[in-house]
Amino acid sequence: MRPQSPLTRQIHGWIAQSNGWFSYFRIDLALGIEGKKAKALRRVTIKRLYDAGKLLKAPDKQGVYKKFTPAKRIYLD
Repeated sequence: MRPQSPLTRQIHGWIAQSNGWFSYFRIDLALGIEGKKAKALRRVTIKRLYDAGKLLKAPDKQGVYKKFTPAKRIYLD
């Protein structure tokens, strides 16, 4: 496993603190992501989190995601 870039770490941290749905635009604005290389890295980072099951895609909007939070089981006696 290779080390994460500083931008990848920033994206992970931002997503960890996010609530609800977010878009590429919102991440770019919050983290000041500009340029083709930085946006490509952001896209790859989000795709890897999605592929790992850590994010959900909005079914009707491209580039919109939210954190996947597994449901908590409630046991009744």
